[in-house]
Amino acid sequence: MKRSALTALWFKEWLALSRDRFGLATLFVMPAVFILIMSLALRDTLKTSGSGPQLRYAVVDLDDSMASREAVELLASPNFLPDAKVITEAAVREAIASGRLPFAVIIPKGFEQRLTEEIGATGLVTLRLDPTVAVLARSAFRQHLLGVLGTLKARNFLRTMDPMFGGAAASALNPQSLQGTVTEESVGRVEHLAPPTAVQQNVPAWMIFGMFFVVMPITAIFITERQNGTLQRQRSLGIGHGTLLLGKLVPFMGVNLIQTVLMLGVGVWVVPLFGGESLALPVAIWPLLAAVALCLSLAAVSWALLVATLVRTTEQATVMGGVGNILMGAIGGIMVPRFVMPAEMRVWTNLSPMAWGLDAFHAVMLRGSGWMGLMPGALRLLLFAGIALTLATWLARRGRI
Repeated sequence: MKRSALTALWFKEWLALSRDRFGLATLFVMPAVFILIMSLALRDTLKTSGSGPQLRYAVVDLDDSMASREAVELLASPNFLPDAKVITEAAVREAIASGRLPFAVIIPKGFEQRLTEEIGATGLVTLRLDPTVAVLARSAFRQHLLGVLGTLKARNFLRTMDPMFGGAAASALNPQSLQGTVTEESVGRVEHLAPPTAVQQNVPAWMIFGMFFVVMPITAIFITERQNGTLQRQRSLGIGHGTLLLGKLVPFMGVNLIQTVLMLGVGVWVVPLFGGESLALPVAIWPLLAAVALCLSLAAVSWALLVATLVRTTEQATVMGGVGNILMGAIGGIMVPRFVMPAEMRVWTNLSPMAWGLDAFHAVMLRGSGWMGLMPGALRLLLFAGIALTLATWLARRGRI
């Protein structure tokens, strides 16, 4: 008797599980997709062959000498790929400001002469960089550039070797003497000449990730109101579907904006209490930050409303909302910085609204691009919000709420 009851219970659970397609998706499809995305995103970073992520750069050769051409050849390596299309200083500034290129090396006129005649010459080349690039990537490229300059100095010494000047030439090849040969310039706001700190990178990224998780409370409210008949009673009073959605949209946008202020406050005041650097936010950029936050909040809540019209259970909401956010964060540069992704993987980041928001925040906070700099990301977010709200309203009219 006990065995038949246990068998019946097993059969009942398997039957219930087989009917829960969203639950099965959680168990099988989601981990498989997440493994695929993270494996591709970190493919180059975690290679055991010794080669790291491939970083792109450009060279502007204003000297056009034998030494400068040698420098161009030596800079190219398996980990650092040159962009042959960017060859002028104006093109460099535009490419870096738009986020298409992390680094550029400017070889000035007189490079070969200074390399030959000046022992321990400083400011031989200028390294221009995107201020949103992480410190480790910037350090890796800088060390590579210093290695190239050291090689050029060594070759020059061997060409003109003279026992009388051996000691002086050897001192010029000391690694410490090479540090001043590279001058760094950040393409962005003057106050961000140095690469971004950890707090400047992490606050906007994880703030965006948190804003999109408004999907969880919104779907929970919809599910509860659907089950207890609240939505049906509201419809019986003549309240339209669009009005019902708008009634959820505005309050939760307010919640997201409060969340934004709190998260920025954590970066400004709380992180320094634990030994970290404070998030620098000049008063002049607050209107820009507010505009980005509004666009992000509208996109996040619109996405949540679309999910709420599609799901019927908490489990379904977890898969579509929670897991969907994790996947958007994975491909959007939140969990894995885009500069370490392979080139073909970086194309997919353009599909994530989290990436659009992160680009807009970086344009304001680090590049100092102003209103024009945040427009591409903001317009994408507004378009995404419009499509999500339109679909949510259409589904609601078809009886989904």
